[in-house]
Amino acid sequence: MANNRVFYACQSVGLGQKEGGGTPDVQHGVQSVGLNSSFSFEQVFELGQIEIYENIEGVPEVEATIERVLDGEATLYQQFGTQDSTNPGQSLLNVGDGQKSLVLSVFEDNKDSNTGSVQTGVECTGMYIGNYSISINLDGPSTESCSLVGNDKNWGSHAAGSVGADDEPPVAVMKRQSLNTSSYTSLPNGVDKVQSISVSVDFGREDLNELGSKYPYFRAATYPTEVTCEISYLFDQTHGNVSNDPDIVGDGGAAQDKLQDVTEDKTIKIQLDEINPTDGTATAAYKIDLGDKNRLTGVSLSGGDAGGGNSTVTYSYSTYNELYVEAV
Repeated sequence: MANNRVFYACQSVGLGQKEGGGTPDVQHGVQSVGLNSSFSFEQVFELGQIEIYENIEGVPEVEATIERVLDGEATLYQQFGTQDSTNPGQSLLNVGDGQKSLVLSVFEDNKDSNTGSVQTGVECTGMYIGNYSISINLDGPSTESCSLVGNDKNWGSHAAGSVGADDEPPVAVMKRQSLNTSSYTSLPNGVDKVQSISVSVDFGREDLNELGSKYPYFRAATYPTEVTCEISYLFDQTHGNVSNDPDIVGDGGAAQDKLQDVTEDKTIKIQLDEINPTDGTATAAYKIDLGDKNRLTGVSLSGGDAGGGNSTVTYSYSTYNELYVEAV
């Protein structure tokens, strides 16, 4: 029986071996997935006629975007690295070289979960991470977003795995109370009154080609790779002060004690905890480490208008080649 429509309950996303084949690992907590293909051509003309002589087909570009909630399982970022017992998290260099196949399957639309037969599916092989971001929100769940880039897409009866057949118990989704404020987390302006945290990295990709082959044999990440972090606070007398002069930081009053010295490297570490709804105990779920060489690149003040909203101050930081993510 053909589907009348395709909606969230009859779709499934999986990540597998870079060449495809085998059984991909089904992804939980996926909120949305999108696919985009583009085709490039080079025009050749000739003396003697106005019409085109030949359209030379270039290499097709395939891009996939995935957004999922952080629910305690390994992040998309981690899955592109080589994981073992001694390396549970992933460094930026490790992830930059990783390749996976992406499978999107459509199941029957008359089931309460995708446990029926696969109606159709698409497999994109040899996919690399293009850019990646984590958003820790005041309202709603914390999420990760990832774009994958490659050159191959094939429609058929590809199976991504069935979410409905998975027997694992649900894991707590990370919410605003999941931010650990007592141990691992280290933010340059403290952990009080934090409104949002976002971390992002754009790998960029350079095609490495060779004679005798149309497709690139590797799509190398471009280094140095910038990693950015934005942290927003409710604006008060202790936030928003910036100084280029390290001699005045900490001199004269509580407000100046909070002056942000732009000449110093800052440490940024973030821990998200799984909160037990029964007794409120916290168990570490994710650790995100941007290292200790983050520099302040900007401060912006917004909100607080006559409509009654609160003012917020956002600090922007930048570092290079340093992003470590681990699902604990």
